[in-house]
Amino acid sequence: MFADYIKNARGRRGLSQREVADCLYVSEKTVSAWENGHCIPQPSLWAKLGDIYGITDSNLNHTGI
Repeated sequence: MFADYIKNARGRRGLSQREVADCLYVSEKTVSAWENGHCIPQPSLWAKLGDIYGITDSNLNHTGI
């Protein structure tokens, strides 16, 4: 599941939701919503999210979105 995947990826990097939010210019609440499965990031953010987490956006595509 996408939410679990990005939550685990963030944890492996030792980042807080606030740090991720600041890098992506979104709110911490938005990152929380992604990680809780309430919504997903816009595709335009996938490459940047992948850079932050050290994963490719093609990996994001294969997480059940």
